Amino acid sequence: MRVYSVMVAAILSLVVLVLILAFIKSTNEGTRDIIDKQTCKQSVEANAFFRYDKLTMKTDIKCPTKFIKSSADNKNAVFETLALAMADTWDEFLMGKQEIFDTNTQNYCVIRRVVQFENPDEYSGFFDYLIMHDPPNVRMPYFSYLTGFSFEDGKETLNSNIELKNNDKINTNVPYAAVFVMAKKENIGKVLGAGYGAIAGASVGVIAGGTIVYFTGGTGTVAALGTVSKSTAIGAFIGTGTGFLLGSKYPAGWDAAMLLVPYNEESLKTLDCTKLPVSLTTGKGAEG
Repeated sequence: MRVYSVMVAAILSLVVLVLILAFIKSTNEGTRDIIDKQTCKQSVEANAFFRYDKLTMKTDIKCPTKFIKSSADNKNAVFETLALAMADTWDEFLMGKQEIFDTNTQNYCVIRRVVQFENPDEYSGFFDYLIMHDPPNVRMPYFSYLTGFSFEDGKETLNSNIELKNNDKINTNVPYAAVFVMAKKENIGKVLGAGYGAIAGASVGVIAGGTIVYFTGGTGTVAALGTVSKSTAIGAFIGTGTGFLLGSKYPAGWDAAMLLVPYNEESLKTLDCTKLPVSLTTGKGAEG
């Protein structure tokens, strides 16, 4: 009986040790993630400050590509993982409100996060998820946070666009990259290739599955397109695409946007980026 009690105590001690180690590992990973976000954002802020003040000092932007493995096995968990990857990146790059790069001659695409899912499946309704759910500690939907448009604008776009609804899918068989895009106003469309700019005045958009739905706004307003209705201005052009692009247009010489695309050579090569700080070959880049 005494031997049995000793064995039980030993097993319980081992279980407790495993739980403690798992907690320490989780805590360390969480701490590393917080430090990584802070380091990235602070380096972006410093770079923007020096550029704004026209100082000769330059700082490195310390935002290496992070490769994230996700065990998400249901639609909401998958969508939240991708939406959060976009929102975190958008926050780190100051929501496109500051000119971080020299956009006079370059189109910049920063691959900040790459998400690889362990459970292959296909889920519909990502765009709707962005409209209906808020980022952590933010009192607005992902859609509004990433675009500057209202909840009502997002619902109107989704309800009035059958092709968007039909192609609004995420396939977890492939990894996805959250890409921050910054370029001159007249150049940002080139990042997406020839399909961009089919609407006069279109600046940023959403690419969903095999369709593109362009956005034209900034800070909660829709750019004037003559007598075109708001729903048409937001979602008028349907073309071909490889992911989701969400962004905001600000009264400055550049535009910025968040792009979510499959992380593969074919998809990345479609981006007309003169500066793409990661290898175009899947799997190469800075580990996060």
